Amino acid sequence: MSVADFVGSRRMTRQAIPLAKPDAGQLVGARGVARPGIRRGEILRKTIHMVPGALPFALFLSPHPRVLPWDSLLIVTVITAVLTAAYIASKQIVRRPDETNFYSTCLSYPACILAMLLLFPQHPEFTCVVVVVLGFGDGSAYIGGHLFGGRKLPWNPKKTWAGTVSFVLAAAPIATLAYFLEANTSALAYWGDGGQIAAPLAMAALCATAATVTAAVAESWATSLTDNLRVGVAASLAVIAVHYLSAGWFLT
Repeated sequence: MSVADFVGSRRMTRQAIPLAKPDAGQLVGARGVARPGIRRGEILRKTIHMVPGALPFALFLSPHPRVLPWDSLLIVTVITAVLTAAYIASKQIVRRPDETNFYSTCLSYPACILAMLLLFPQHPEFTCVVVVVLGFGDGSAYIGGHLFGGRKLPWNPKKTWAGTVSFVLAAAPIATLAYFLEANTSALAYWGDGGQIAAPLAMAALCATAATVTAAVAESWATSLTDNLRVGVAASLAVIAVHYLSAGWFLT
């Protein structure tokens, strides 16, 4: 066999051997759990979802009585209804393609907030916590879970530890600040009368963190109820219970 024949046979042998391409599963296994990513249009939806979380701080800057009068509560209710109707009217923009509970999701968000405000007008800090947990907690859970991915929760394979941890880390400190400021407007607000601190920061942290953790667990649970309803009810019950259970310790 000549040198040319030998080289030609080697080239043919190399061309006959196909190069194996790693499949997507092998790549994911080499890099860790795949990150699902954020769906198109979801940034706008979550931005709208999180904006109300800033309202407690706007309330702190606006002079208001400790217990809101009923005419003010009525105005807040009307404004909330108008904003909710505007959101529903824009469903072609904010609705997810596979969403079947759009209306219940839209209505449960303001319903939880208004229920707390109307049932406990003497404790507006309760409502502030619920608004923050709904806005920043629920929104951060979605963003964190879809950006970082990671291990799934053992009780709900559709949720991740990254999402639940993001919920708590984002909402707990902001809710603590919202509770503390609103509970002490007399002492801390520029328009207050300079009185003493009514609710210490430790109490605010305990109430807000308990509400956030409880709501994060509720958000992660596998159920047919909408996230907003689960989060709002869980946060409401937790902040009420912990406030009254700890009042004798902190407020005496």
